[in-house]
Amino acid sequence: MGIRAGSLRNIIATVEILRRANTFITVKRLAVLMCVLLVAALMPLLIVSRYNVPSADDYTHGVAGYENWNEHHSLTRLIGASAQYSGNIRRLFTGLYSIGLITFTMPFFVNNYWVIPFISLVPLCLCAGFLVFSVFRKFFRADFWLCLFLAAASAICVIQFVPSPAESYYWHSAATTYTGATALLFLILGLTVWLCFAKSRAFKIFYAVFCPLAAVFCGGANFVTALAGAEIFILVTLALAIAKNKVWRLVCVPALFSCASFAFAVSAPGNAARLSSVTQAGDAPPSAVSAVFNALDYGGRYARLHSSPFLWLALAFMLPFFVKAARTVSFRFRFPAAVTALSWLLFSSLSCPSFYALDRAGDARVLGVYSMFFVLFAVFNTFYWTGWAARHFLKPDAIGLFRRLALPGLCAFALLFALLTASFYREGALYKLASASAAADLASGRAARYHDEYLARREVLEDADTTDPVFAPYSVKPRTLFFNDIQTDPALWTNAGLANFYGKNSVRLDRPQS
Repeated sequence: MGIRAGSLRNIIATVEILRRANTFITVKRLAVLMCVLLVAALMPLLIVSRYNVPSADDYTHGVAGYENWNEHHSLTRLIGASAQYSGNIRRLFTGLYSIGLITFTMPFFVNNYWVIPFISLVPLCLCAGFLVFSVFRKFFRADFWLCLFLAAASAICVIQFVPSPAESYYWHSAATTYTGATALLFLILGLTVWLCFAKSRAFKIFYAVFCPLAAVFCGGANFVTALAGAEIFILVTLALAIAKNKVWRLVCVPALFSCASFAFAVSAPGNAARLSSVTQAGDAPPSAVSAVFNALDYGGRYARLHSSPFLWLALAFMLPFFVKAARTVSFRFRFPAAVTALSWLLFSSLSCPSFYALDRAGDARVLGVYSMFFVLFAVFNTFYWTGWAARHFLKPDAIGLFRRLALPGLCAFALLFALLTASFYREGALYKLASASAAADLASGRAARYHDEYLARREVLEDADTTDPVFAPYSVKPRTLFFNDIQTDPALWTNAGLANFYGKNSVRLDRPQS
């Protein structure tokens, strides 16, 4: 009896501890905690940037601006050189005119390359969070702290699952025109949500000036973001017009600029030249019809091929907060299957340009943009289905149940996350998370060693007496920073670009990369 009584007292004490802990745990405190976790996730990604180095297209696209600045030190001449380079690229290689930004900025970034994730990764994180916050706060009228929690959690997910952090966050040529442009699109979409409920004339004037200009940059940055912007703005404009919301007249301006910019980029003669360079002689280029079917197939397979169990775990963790938000808004959550189908069509369409131009889904920088959109589509669709289920199946006192289960749920989540992390650690899959990858590169010393070897190379490249330098391959290739290098063939475009940038006759490796 003494043992049973003692056990009963322990159970009662445990229940009382859980009850008091649940009183302490509030959405506000959880939102603050999630913001702290977001900063913690960013820290290794930003710290490792001190070891970042230029590569590949940085030299080929940046050489015009670099030479112009070194010769004239004139900002107006540099702008002119960048515009001229964009025009040449449009005729010879691609219609993505925003590439001129690389030409313009490379003189300032070549010796300060650590800045790159601060103009790509940080804006992506903030703008994705802002979009999620805007939708939940303004459209669904959810509680401020609940919106902040969901925004921070979504931002953590958006930055973690890119297939190559090196290309998405650290390579200037892609970080600016792919990740940076996607962040800018998220920003103007968030501003569009606020515009639908805004009464301030000053905000409307700001929107009418800023968003069309931002849409022009996005339209010439990369075809994935350009197409996404055009499609989403068209849908939003039509939805507002059908709802007889007069703000559609303002939203249609960035919609028109998005469509015009995308059309301008697509119609460039350089696109045909690039397509011919990647297809085999005698092969017919991919047709528009085959590109559409390939994109639809790829959109259906993406979740299985590229999504992470960590994402599904994060969505499961957000589920109680989705329920809380859904039960406190007046939105009816009708036709969830139609919403998901539309999301699938929109997401699938993003790969159409790549399948049409290259007959494949694209390089890692393109897959990174898919990943960013996929996470946000997953968040909004999970919430929509949760809202539909909550409206149809949950009783009004269900929210109280979720609140009472908050601490046990958090403990179960922490245990599940620990088990999943431990199993993935053995398989190496944990390091596919961007933050874990950066932390591993820092802790192992790979990032520092890679940077030291780059500095040794640059010292030789800046030596005017050395005209045909030969380098040893990098001994380490940190996943966060490395994705491309010169090769043994001095005529290769990467070798020629580096040689041209530093005024050398040729550069090459003394043996192939291992």
